[in-house]
Amino acid sequence: MDKERLIMKTGQALHPFETQNVLTFLKELNMKSLTNHPEVTFPLVLALLYALWRWTRIVLLTLFTLLSLTMLIRYTLPPSGAELTISSTLPFILGCMGIASVLLYFSFLRTD
Repeated sequence: MDKERLIMKTGQALHPFETQNVLTFLKELNMKSLTNHPEVTFPLVLALLYALWRWTRIVLLTLFTLLSLTMLIRYTLPPSGAELTISSTLPFILGCMGIASVLLYFSFLRTD
């Protein structure tokens, strides 16, 4: 009887990880809800701590790119369903150009 109860509890614990539930979660996912999940935030923080500890330029630039693009998408683009205009996409374009200039500078121009 104990074995059957353990199997039932295991099945209930693994129910959110079934394929249909994962696909439904991914379809309803947007960038704002993704950054609020600790499953995404925790590995990013661990990568940041590793990059600061080892002072790896590639990891630091990757984290900078991920975080800055996330902020750009969150704060500059209009919500879904709203129309895109030149005035609404101009801050996004300028932000992407700023990110690209930082990446180019630290990747190619700056030497240690």
